[in-house]
Amino acid sequence: MGFSDSMNYLMIGNPVSQSLLNAGSSALKVVSKSSKSTSAIARPIADPVANNLSLWKISGSSHNFVRLAGISGLTAIVAASIASHHKEKDGKWDDVFEKANRFHLFHTIALLGCPLARKPLLTGSLLTIGTILFSGSLYYKSFTGKSPPIKNAAPTGGLLLILGWASFML
Repeated sequence: MGFSDSMNYLMIGNPVSQSLLNAGSSALKVVSKSSKSTSAIARPIADPVANNLSLWKISGSSHNFVRLAGISGLTAIVAASIASHHKEKDGKWDDVFEKANRFHLFHTIALLGCPLARKPLLTGSLLTIGTILFSGSLYYKSFTGKSPPIKNAAPTGGLLLILGWASFML
């Protein structure tokens, strides 16, 4: 089972997702039969499980953010594994690193949702640059013990992350 097959199973191929998709499809069919209008809500949607749609086809032209999320998740896990072997005793280093790694992982998951946003390029760009600035500056501080070379990188990255989440509402 390759990576795309695994992602396909996690997103739409597992029993929980299938039951949710079937329930949603049934509800849409009931609404479309009872409604005489052809509004966007009343039209039945294609069942991704029945049509064997992969995650790449569902994400459309914004599939690169799914790939970017894979790279981001990989780097977060690699950073966590490196840090687990180089812990300091005073605990200060652990707190800074854990915050950086937690935000990195959370926003990696958020990148998976970017293709579903109305403006995926804006949302994905804000989340990506924000994660690099925020988590990157905290990683730098935790690994070197020095302040990052770019002043205010963490607050700027945090602001970009907030704007990235807000852009989901556009």
